[in-house]
Amino acid sequence: MPNIKDIGRGNESGTLDQDDVPLRRTRTPSDLKWTVNELAAVKGEIEHIDREVTRLKQRRARLMRMAKALSTVTQVIAAEVHPAAVEPVHAHTRYGGRGNLRKYLRETLKAAHPGAVPTNVLAEGAVQVFGLRFSSCQERARFADNNLGNALRRMCARGEVERLHDYAGLPTMSGVWRWKTPTPSLDELRKEEAVAGQHRRDASWR
Repeated sequence: MPNIKDIGRGNESGTLDQDDVPLRRTRTPSDLKWTVNELAAVKGEIEHIDREVTRLKQRRARLMRMAKALSTVTQVIAAEVHPAAVEPVHAHTRYGGRGNLRKYLRETLKAAHPGAVPTNVLAEGAVQVFGLRFSSCQERARFADNNLGNALRRMCARGEVERLHDYAGLPTMSGVWRWKTPTPSLDELRKEEAVAGQHRRDASWR
């Protein structure tokens, strides 16, 4: 066992052995750390896109086989109808069917009434409900601003919801929306008052 006094004296030639040289701890520069993290994130996004491309290619191949089979059946049933003349119809499949996005917005805002719900919360809920996937944060933001925002603005124009924000010139702020209960007409108010009056009279006779 070496003597403590001999530690650090080196070998007989007076130089330190390689094993005696203390290891120096090096710090990773912050800019290098940021670059590495960004590179890892970009590579992860590329892998996600590659998987989506593979999935879409497989789906396209299946659809092409279906189209070929349907074209054959069409010519057998009606020879005068040429499959190439059939115009494509873009089905609303992203939300499981036509009108499902607006239905989700109505149900969510009705459940929250009289409270209000921000656009970003509605968007996050839609992502979970419909299982949406985005290739980037920018695509996700476009969904909230365009798809979801346009649906909310159309509902607002029809009087279904009310807009509780006015962020002109502040595009980074999230909108806030609330379900709008219909204002009762004068006749409806009179009927409600008549019913209430009848209830009061019935109660007084008991």
